[in-house]
Formats: sequence, C-alpha cells, structure tokens
Amino acid sequence: MAFVQGDINLGDWSWRVWASVLFLAICGTALGFTWFADGVRVIGAARASAFINLVPVFAVLQAAVLLDERLGMAVLAGGVLVIAGVWLTTVTTQNTLEKTA
Repeated sequence: MAFVQGDINLGDWSWRVWASVLFLAICGTALGFTWFADGVRVIGAARASAFINLVPVFAVLQAAVLLDERLGMAVLAGGVLVIAGVWLTTVTTQNTLEKTA
C-alpha cells in the first residue's frame, strides 16, 4: 500500500535491499514454484499438495538462520506438527495406493 501511495522511493534503497528483493524473487518464488510444479508432474497433484504445508516451516527456519530469529517452543511445536501431518498424509496415501494395487 505504501508503494501505491508514493511513500516508498525506490532510489533510496541500498544494494542490500535490492539484493534481498532479487533473492526472494528468484529463490523464494521462481525456484519454489518451479520445483513444486515439477513435483506435481512427477508424483501427482494430490500427493504434492501436502508438501505445500512445509512452506511456513522452511520460512521460519530460514528466518532463524539468516536473520537470527529466535525459535520459541510454540514455533518448534507447530513445525513438528506440520511435519508430522505431511508425513502421515504421504505415508497413508502411499500405503493406500499399495493396498489397492
């Protein structure tokens, strides 16, 4: 919203800000969605869709590594629950497919 209102002057941004924006555009968006689309192609949409739930987990981990963010117990517990949910979904789907084949 600030950009639309004219409160942001792009000329004032340092090279670090531009490098961060470029990093997010390439690594966070382009590569992520390309790999996800490839996953959909390889294992199918139903199985690949479970892995989209890992995006916040990796975002929090990157914030901890790159920005020195503190991970509290609630964040760690939430991450464990998400990973367990993805694991249960993929294992259950794989076992169901093997039994029906």
